[in-house]
Amino acid sequence: MFGELLSGRKVYLPTWLYEAWPFLYMGAGAWLHFRATGPLASIGGVLLILAGAHVLYLRWTYRRSAAVKVNHELAMMSLVWDPSRECEHEIIDSDHRDLFAAAHQLVAAASAGRTEAVDTLIRDLIFKVEAHNRREERVLEQSSPTVAAEHRREHEAQASKLGALYRGYLAGRVRRHELIECLVYESIVEHTKRDKMAIQKAFWD
Repeated sequence: MFGELLSGRKVYLPTWLYEAWPFLYMGAGAWLHFRATGPLASIGGVLLILAGAHVLYLRWTYRRSAAVKVNHELAMMSLVWDPSRECEHEIIDSDHRDLFAAAHQLVAAASAGRTEAVDTLIRDLIFKVEAHNRREERVLEQSSPTVAAEHRREHEAQASKLGALYRGYLAGRVRRHELIECLVYESIVEHTKRDKMAIQKAFWD
């Protein structure tokens, strides 16, 4: 009956236990091998040590291949400014081109594995996005306070998500590529599409 209750359910170990699991195997194996008596205990201890070492090796190879995959995906991302994204507003278009250039620089640094440079570029790009959003809100306010208020709410939701990810990244809870994807592709690439619609709605509709 207990097995039926568990069937179809996914059980996730806490992170601290997951990370410690192979070391627990090896520690228990070492204790059995050196402290317990009898040949079976000694053999069991060796097997536990080998099992822990094997898990560590599998974890290392998986994470290494995952890192290579992420870097490859980042390198393949296109961040070339497309004129079709232009809003026909000099200030906004200039900001967007600058953001795309900075995002391209960040992705190139991340794909090259330049950790210290990446952290600096991430921080700088977050500041650039925040400054652009404030500038954009002022531009929209001049023509349509209603559209400006709608777009400000989008900016606030975006800033809240990005801020939470950045704090998680600094605390070691969020992986770098997750933060970069949100910063580059949600806050810049995708958001510039909505910027264009907002500018058109405020000035020409």
